Amino acid sequence: MKNKVTLLAALALASLPLSAGELHNFSKLRVEARSDFDYMNRSYDNDNNRVSVPGDSSEYGFNGKYFNLHVAGEFAEKFSYYFRQRVIAKPGAVSFFDNTDFLWLQYQMNENWAVRAGKDFLRIGGYEYDAAPIDEYFVTNFWQNIACFQLNATLIYTSTDRRNEAGLQVSNSPYVYYAGSGDEWKRGLLGYGLYWNMSYEHFKTLWSVNMFERERGDYVGYIALGNKFEFCGASLYVDYLNRVVNTDKFFADFSFVSRLDVPVGNANIFLKGGIEQNLAEKVDFATISERDITLTPGTKYQFYGLGVEYRPEACKDVRLHAFAANAITKNPDLAPGVTQNDLNVNFGLSFNLDFLKWMRK
Repeated sequence: MKNKVTLLAALALASLPLSAGELHNFSKLRVEARSDFDYMNRSYDNDNNRVSVPGDSSEYGFNGKYFNLHVAGEFAEKFSYYFRQRVIAKPGAVSFFDNTDFLWLQYQMNENWAVRAGKDFLRIGGYEYDAAPIDEYFVTNFWQNIACFQLNATLIYTSTDRRNEAGLQVSNSPYVYYAGSGDEWKRGLLGYGLYWNMSYEHFKTLWSVNMFERERGDYVGYIALGNKFEFCGASLYVDYLNRVVNTDKFFADFSFVSRLDVPVGNANIFLKGGIEQNLAEKVDFATISERDITLTPGTKYQFYGLGVEYRPEACKDVRLHAFAANAITKNPDLAPGVTQNDLNVNFGLSFNLDFLKWMRK
């Protein structure tokens, strides 16, 4: 009911007769949604004798995946805000703010320095991680499992030429979602991050170093290096994320993912693939003791796929997409020598309902 009230209030606000002079108070006021048709096939291979293993299955059907409300603007000359709500029926599992991705206020102290506080994303480097969920199709386990939207405060420095941004963030740790029952604020688990983003003509970066409390005084470290190259309208990003869960096995737990985008007219063709593993931890079925909350100990995972996006010339707020992707998993939940294969074929439609564009017309 609360989500319905939020949406109705936003629609009522959008219908108010605003003059052109009043529109500058809002920089964003829109609703976006995405619906897909998925075909999923899961099969198992035995590496020892290359025969099929019982348990093959197929599923298919239509699936509504995203329905988001965006509101952004300025309170005054130096104060700005952003609100993004996932308009869904089920309540949050931990707190009232679970379905609110963004709800922050930023104070611009001067040309270079700003401070932001509220619900915001954790400043972890990487372009797959940084993308809006509605724009992702097949992803890493890290992307799927990290609780990336947390209450936090961030100090932001932006260079005068606007090509570099760096900052310090103090936040709730994503481990508050995995640390047992009770209100998250009572758990007292904090996270700290230093990040540096660069943006030049052909080269961009999203880099960070992070420390997240797993338990009081017990930290898991991240080193995230996102790099993007852009030439002639095409782009290629290469992300590497190292999770420091065991200093004796520094490079044993990581995610590596890359995506190539090539525009062709109103279409965008993309190729994406990645490798993940967590060989830094031993499996413990008796207790939940994993230090990496995004990838089960002992797991090796790889995926790859090809897709296309298309925006009709008559209405570029509508996007059609299609892709085919395959994922290969080995982990301790499977019998020795058994590999799980997941094939996903998908067709979908997204739209962006921009109320400001309507009112300006």
